[in-house]
Amino acid sequence: MKSNKLTTKDITFISFMIAITIVFSIILRFIPFSFILIIIIIPCIASFVSIKINLWKSFIYFIVSILLSSLFSINDIGNILFYMIPGLFSGVLLGFLIKKKMHLFEILPLISFTSYLIFLILIPLINLIYGINFIDIFLSLFKLENTNLNLTIIYLILFLSNVITTLFSLLFNYYLCIKFQLKINLITTKKLQNPCISLIFLILTILLNFCLFLNIYILYEIYLIGFYFSLIQLFYLNFNKKYNIVFVALNFIILIMLSYYSTLILPLKYLSILLTIPFIINDIYLISFNKIIY
Repeated sequence: MKSNKLTTKDITFISFMIAITIVFSIILRFIPFSFILIIIIIPCIASFVSIKINLWKSFIYFIVSILLSSLFSINDIGNILFYMIPGLFSGVLLGFLIKKKMHLFEILPLISFTSYLIFLILIPLINLIYGINFIDIFLSLFKLENTNLNLTIIYLILFLSNVITTLFSLLFNYYLCIKFQLKINLITTKKLQNPCISLIFLILTILLNFCLFLNIYILYEIYLIGFYFSLIQLFYLNFNKKYNIVFVALNFIILIMLSYYSTLILPLKYLSILLTIPFIINDIYLISFNKIIY
């Protein structure tokens, strides 16, 4: 059990991690679109801190990071509220749950929902501070203002971004803990049924696109289930094998390109057909080559 007493080693470690966090808060302020990088990196940093030291020391890191980041971004406090605070909080909680040896299937939805909930709570605050409508800004930022996206789908996209961020943090911490020989029991067995379940839901998503009376919200919920079971199997891949890294990277690039460009040319209902393609490829890869990729 780690001691609650702050040692010189703890202070040095916390100070170093706070300095790194502040650097990213400054990057967030001055470099356009850097928030895409920040929402992935900050939870990774915070979760690593939470794994290395106990909860109350992590709380010190959390509070001081917010205070100093706010000081350096006093004229743009919205970035701290909207990106740094949710990222730091979800990261610290993630590291705590990893140390408690919670299973992946419990950690992923819990952290995703928590960070998403913080996100939703902060939206009205951002709107009040800046006198803007965040949803309109979100649509214009990705040039989606002329599409038929409704609020339900926008919030689904926001939730999906939180799931992806949590996944990156989990992957980062899992392999980092292996590297530093930290005891972590994040994954216990290899389950081939995950990509099989995913494939069923993704194929169902494609078929339901042609159902005239189906609510689009239900359609995307089914898609998210397939997406979830497809991605979690990536934790079992052996990333010492370079072809696994290449495959995952290419699949991720395909997903990003399809997500951006397809919204401009396809009706929203049929967008899910294109978005299933990278994950169907992923599932087929995992099922077909399961004997050599793990």
